[in-house]
Amino acid sequence: MNNEKNFSFPRIEGTNFYGSVDKLEIRNDVAILFGWMFNADSQEPVTIKVVSDGRTLARRIADESRPDVLSAGAPTESVGFQIPLKTTGEEKNISVYATHGDNEYLFNSMKLVNKLPKQSLTMEDISSVFRLLFLREPEDVNAVNYQLMHHADKSSLFAALFDSPEFYEKHPALIKLLHDKKFG
Repeated sequence: MNNEKNFSFPRIEGTNFYGSVDKLEIRNDVAILFGWMFNADSQEPVTIKVVSDGRTLARRIADESRPDVLSAGAPTESVGFQIPLKTTGEEKNISVYATHGDNEYLFNSMKLVNKLPKQSLTMEDISSVFRLLFLREPEDVNAVNYQLMHHADKSSLFAALFDSPEFYEKHPALIKLLHDKKFG
């Protein structure tokens, strides 16, 4: 794309990155950041990094469907993000960056009025448990968000998924072995 393109979107000063943090919402004790971001100079999705007091709370690619942003003039529909944050409950400020290569561009900073809930489970944790138990990635962001909203830590997630019908289907030999050890 060319540098002369002007959008009527919020822009990171000195760049061709356009975006917005729409809201920070608490769902079932999980803080989730919603918004969108794109680089007018590239078709590649932008990576969003969320930081508090020097600690990374999340990193996510802005590639979710946002038809509203497309209809307003964005070059593609795949610019949205929903980012569950790995919070300690002690955050006072959150900074949101667009990253490109080794560069990070601050595009939103917010001072928190209320404490965020503590969340120790990350999207990466969920993916690793799915790979371990099911030999696959979660279906989509909704599946990940569902797990984040129902499990506060990796052990809770692991226990629930270990007892799921899909695990029994994928690992019948292991289930038989565990059953034989327990009852045999």
